[in-house]
Amino acid sequence: DINALVAALQKTIQFEQELQVRFGNTNDDVKDSSAVTKGSGMDANSIKTRYKQEMEEKKAGGKEKYLSQMAAAKAQRPKMDFRKIISSVFYGYLGEYVKLERENIAKLLSQVEKEEKWSGGNADEDSGADGGDGEERRSYSGSEKILIYIKKSLQRCSRLTTGAVLAEIAKEYRQGLSDYRALITSKLPRGSKTDSVQQLSRSDNERCCLVANTAEDCKDIIPGIERAIKNVLDAKYTEEVDFSHEQSQFAALVNLAVETVVKGFIFRLGKILSMMTRMPWDKWESVGDQSEYVNQINSMFSQYVPPVSKMLSDAYHLFFCNQLAKACIPLYEEHIFKCKRVNALGAQQLALDSHAIKSIFLAIPRLRGGENLPARRTRAFNRIVDREMGRVVAIVKTLASPTDCLIATCRTLMPRGDTRFSETLTKVLYLKGLKKQQQEALVETYNAGVEAKDHVALDKKSDGHFKRIFNFRS
Repeated sequence: DINALVAALQKTIQFEQELQVRFGNTNDDVKDSSAVTKGSGMDANSIKTRYKQEMEEKKAGGKEKYLSQMAAAKAQRPKMDFRKIISSVFYGYLGEYVKLERENIAKLLSQVEKEEKWSGGNADEDSGADGGDGEERRSYSGSEKILIYIKKSLQRCSRLTTGAVLAEIAKEYRQGLSDYRALITSKLPRGSKTDSVQQLSRSDNERCCLVANTAEDCKDIIPGIERAIKNVLDAKYTEEVDFSHEQSQFAALVNLAVETVVKGFIFRLGKILSMMTRMPWDKWESVGDQSEYVNQINSMFSQYVPPVSKMLSDAYHLFFCNQLAKACIPLYEEHIFKCKRVNALGAQQLALDSHAIKSIFLAIPRLRGGENLPARRTRAFNRIVDREMGRVVAIVKTLASPTDCLIATCRTLMPRGDTRFSETLTKVLYLKGLKKQQQEALVETYNAGVEAKDHVALDKKSDGHFKRIFNFRS
């Protein structure tokens, strides 16, 4: 019976401690005994104890002399350390205690899985209405239960043993944290580990944020757990305690949860941009206000970004914004090349739209509300938007330029040395609806003005493919 074993061990340890106080005289036990034995109360026993000690101190020539004499006498005796002298016999039989801790953690995880409210409850799907009982959560409560159990278990176990058994129990803590990470990972929307994430509701986004915040909390607390274990563990076992793997797992889960939210935005943006590709850019007649698809993009971000930004911590809010820009702007560029032909006025309209879209992206960090973020904190985000949108603006301005000025515009705006440069220039030539002979002439003109390593070549193999896409007749 493990309970009887533990009870016997506790009484044995208590007995050893009493022996140590009375008869032990190792260096760390020579202390001011008056702090322990001298009564401080007003009852008869305390008064009697104080009187006896005062008489002894007077006979010994004062307190300091008395203490020095006692310490000297104690030092002359053989060193005795009663700690673990009996209780160490129990250690070989504590394997069942380690098993008990493992079972307790498993039961707690099972209880957490049943009792936790896993779904997002702050918002009702896409309506934006309050879908719960008004309670706003930042993270799952189960993580606190797991961490509190580990803290109490460590206090309980360290009173029994600080050797190999405690090192084994620390492994059970690690496994428990790893199992909890797997549990909350399973609550992410389907397809989170692949690119198959579909449209996410506001409730789905909230669930991802709950997972991200919970994982972030665990990641931040784990180093403290490791230190607490090492502080009570015997020195020769401390190297066996390493929670870095579990910490990195939770850090990776934060990234995965945020990236899952971003994938949901990519799906929504892709649906809007598909409408853009079906617009008659080759027959555009005039340049006016920004296009309707731009308004839809702005509306989509304004509706779905604020709840996510408000739930995430400051650090991961900016990480979310960065990932959103890195994923969405290249998607916008990709859909520009799906627009088939684009005439000069259509290209000018695209240029107008691209400037509006850049402004929309630059405003994303401010959609969180509250205090404005300092410029230094959004500097990295602004660089990402400037870099990615710089390519888009260069593409649409090159499209808008007359054929005889296309190469000069291209040299001015489009970054050379880019690994995608050759492919991008080729696509621009096709988008303008130029015949093959015109394309070859323009490429030769471009190549004549750059070094050999920067030469552009038309993709002969893709010629038929582009003809089918753009319905060319050459």
